Amino acid sequence: MRNIASHRLEDRIMVMVRTKGALVGLVVGIAAAAVDLDSIAQERELGTVFNNLVILVIPFVVGAVLARLLRMPRWGGVAVVGGVATVILDTVLMRLVPDHRLFGFDERLTTGVYVLAAVVGFVAAAWWVGESGAWWVRITISGLLASVLVASGAIQEPYRRWQEVRAFEVAGVPLLAPRAPMGLSLYATEVSPGEGEDGSPVVFLEYGRGSGSRVRLFIRPGTVATPEAACVDPYPTGSWGYESNPCRSLGGDRWVRRDPDGEILVVARHARALVQIEGEAVPEAELIAALGTLHPISAASLVSCPAAKPACTL
Repeated sequence: MRNIASHRLEDRIMVMVRTKGALVGLVVGIAAAAVDLDSIAQERELGTVFNNLVILVIPFVVGAVLARLLRMPRWGGVAVVGGVATVILDTVLMRLVPDHRLFGFDERLTTGVYVLAAVVGFVAAAWWVGESGAWWVRITISGLLASVLVASGAIQEPYRRWQEVRAFEVAGVPLLAPRAPMGLSLYATEVSPGEGEDGSPVVFLEYGRGSGSRVRLFIRPGTVATPEAACVDPYPTGSWGYESNPCRSLGGDRWVRRDPDGEILVVARHARALVQIEGEAVPEAELIAALGTLHPISAASLVSCPAAKPACTL
């Protein structure tokens, strides 16, 4: 009977210790999330390096203070193990959270990762250093943390590329590309959900070769403006000053505009898309010809092509 009562007492103590660990983790996570929320509100004014450094220190400092205030057994060990576990889980979860820039959701939602990581990390730490913590518990926790860290690193790049492909697929913009103008290589592609002045998505392609010619395409839904209006007020707004020449019609709902510095812009509607093509050190005839070669392209090609060696031309 005494052994049973003793085991029950130990179990209650461990439940209490883990509960305290969860409480410490909750406060640590909220503190880290608050720092990141403030950084987001300030538009990363102090930079992500400073922000990440503060978030890195919080689990160890705040964790130690709270663990001692709550009179957790071996509070120093709880702070160290909990801090390490929290940093590892922060890293793992941040690798798995979808990129808000690709999918257009509020970046502030990602701060919940800090709370989840800290709660799990400090509960694990309380279990690790608890009076009844057996060797197998410590080996299991260490193995799990190491495994998820290695696994998340292994899938990070394929997952990032999958996200990029998926973002192009769900953007709501027809995916088009011209035959490479003047033999230039495609070296940059981006998709921005809701980045247009009217909240519309934008697909961006850039062709180039060394420091010479440049061709940029902005592809938007065809409903955002007429080609004439888009020529008068190109995307992004304010990118073409008032000193540039007025738009002139090329016929067939195509419009062209020339900057005093020699940059040329051509706007046209293609199927369900509004296409804006700009060129530096590229003849107007080449840009107009490039519009005529527009063809559907897969999201996977848009993601993989700029990384291809030698450079891809689509």
